[in-house]
Amino acid sequence: MPVSSRSAPRAAACCTPLPEPLLAVRDWLTPHERFWRERLTRMRGVLDALPDDAQPDPAQPARHQDGDS
Repeated sequence: MPVSSRSAPRAAACCTPLPEPLLAVRDWLTPHERFWRERLTRMRGVLDALPDDAQPDPAQPARHQDGDS
């Protein structure tokens, strides 16, 4: 993490982190976080609707409900 300053003693170095470089990362991550949050919420709904003892049939290919292949 970039720092703005360091204290003189090496044994007890004190650094001040700079938040500005992380703002670009946050801005980039926001739409991805929204996408995955929506996907995982939908998956939770599907999994919650299944009976606890339901096991997938390994002979059947996985199906996507939203048209993805």
